[in-house]
Parts: sequence; structure tokens; C-alpha cells
Amino acid sequence: MMKKKNEQGIQKIADYYGMIGQQDKTIEECAELIQAFSKLKYGEFTIKNVMEELADVQIMLKQMFYLLDCEKDVKKVMAYKIKRQLKRIK
Repeated sequence: MMKKKNEQGIQKIADYYGMIGQQDKTIEECAELIQAFSKLKYGEFTIKNVMEELADVQIMLKQMFYLLDCEKDVKKVMAYKIKRQLKRIK
């Protein structure tokens, strides 16, 4: 039940702010995640800080999948890229 509630909430938020607003927010959240990993590397942040930023980015990505209606297509590209990388590391 929680998963469905979260998905409904994500869609409601995405619909309210729209594509342009959420594109900007996605960029912002990705930048904050990059900064969190950098600070973690140098001991200035904890794993908890990174988890917070990962959650924010995940929420934004779910909104982008919804707004762009592209989740199935992205999954196909992911499968291809994972397979390709596994070949590279053999």
C-alpha cells in the first residue's frame, strides 16, 4: 500500500510543478548528490547525508519517468548498458 501511496504522491507533485519546474529541481538535486559524495570522500559528510540526497534524486527521477512516460524505454537502455559493461569487465 505504501508503494502505491508514494507513486500517487510523486505523480501529484510532478503534475503540480510540471515538467519545466521539475527539470530544474532534478538538476539541483543531482548537483546536491554530487556535492554529498564529494564531501563524503573527504570526511565532511556521513552516509546518512548521502542517503538523504539519494532519496531526493530518486524522487526526482521517478517524477521524470512519469512526466516523460519513459520508464520502459529507460529500462531497455539500462539492460543494454549493463550487458555491455559486463562484457567489458570480463
